[in-house]
Amino acid sequence: MGGPSVEHEVSLATGAQIIVNLDPRKYAVLPVKISKSGRWLANGKFQNYLKIFKMIDLAFLALHGEVGEDGRIQGLLDFHGVPYTGSGRGASALAMDKLHSREIFKLAGISTPKTLNLKKGENNSALVKF
Repeated sequence: MGGPSVEHEVSLATGAQIIVNLDPRKYAVLPVKISKSGRWLANGKFQNYLKIFKMIDLAFLALHGEVGEDGRIQGLLDFHGVPYTGSGRGASALAMDKLHSREIFKLAGISTPKTLNLKKGENNSALVKF
């Protein structure tokens, strides 16, 4: 939980809710927080993520935004053989890319709204119709 995205605080709240709702008779929970600067914290101290990976059987992902939902954390966990909850790295990366997701939806026959791709730094005023 946590992480460097703008959704850091929301992610901490998500993680806290997951922890209080897991049955302690079934699960030994090790809360892992990632600071806004990317440092990993477990057992009350900053640790190398590889050491943390050796302490867990399954990562219950509570990260939001970039890193947590764009496939990067999933790729890191996949690379080190750590199972986790949620979508895999490919699906996560695609879901964060709204334009490419839309194209996949269209190929699958799913109706999608009209979309306009605006790029930062470009004069897009002629494309926008009110």
